[in-house]
Amino acid sequence: MENAAQQIANLRKTLAEYERLYRVENAPAISDAEYDRLLRRLRDLEAAHPEFYDENSPTQKVGDDSSSGFEKRAHLSKMLSLDNAFTLEDLREFDERLRKAVSARGDLKYVVEPKIDGAGISAVYENGKLSRLLTRGNGSVGDDITCNVSVIKNIPLALNGDSIPELLEVRGEAVMANSEFEKIRAAQEEEFARQLQAQFEGSGEAPAEQKKAQLYANPRNLTSGTLKLLDKRFFPSAR
Repeated sequence: MENAAQQIANLRKTLAEYERLYRVENAPAISDAEYDRLLRRLRDLEAAHPEFYDENSPTQKVGDDSSSGFEKRAHLSKMLSLDNAFTLEDLREFDERLRKAVSARGDLKYVVEPKIDGAGISAVYENGKLSRLLTRGNGSVGDDITCNVSVIKNIPLALNGDSIPELLEVRGEAVMANSEFEKIRAAQEEEFARQLQAQFEGSGEAPAEQKKAQLYANPRNLTSGTLKLLDKRFFPSAR
């Protein structure tokens, strides 16, 4: 019993830190697969030992990408997280739950497509004009990043056409193409090489390892970080 309690406590602490690094610092320390493995382990332990239930456990909360420096705005309705399925049995259980929820008779048809790993956003239009752009935040309240809408190519500031509703919310993922990320990363590595050479020549710049740690990790985290920049002078550029 004590061993289970200690394992649960350790996993909660570890996962909370990994979540903070991923959501807030945009600096993932482990792969998604490894994070999911640890989270499944915690869920199994909590299911076997319900006496250790804690509403603040990572299994009971959605990720929170809120940052300081931005106004907090409530979503029109909650932005929930996607759940994972790892086996055919997981998919069958999902199908059963869905058929019961919609009282479906017979088989349901599904559309399957690759998941694009980006940063969840919500664009709200009032009378055809963009009134706010929010991050997912904690699902109920997000950061207002309207000031950075220009970094996303295909979000219009105003809607065109007939029968535009007074209130419209569009949700999706802000993403960066791998090719664009590679250009930006290459430019950053070029600058890193220049600074490394300057260090060898005794210019007194920051240690090479410190500079290397600042290299962008992946498209998703660079996207999320760019949306949260407070100074447009530091938007990443592939030159």
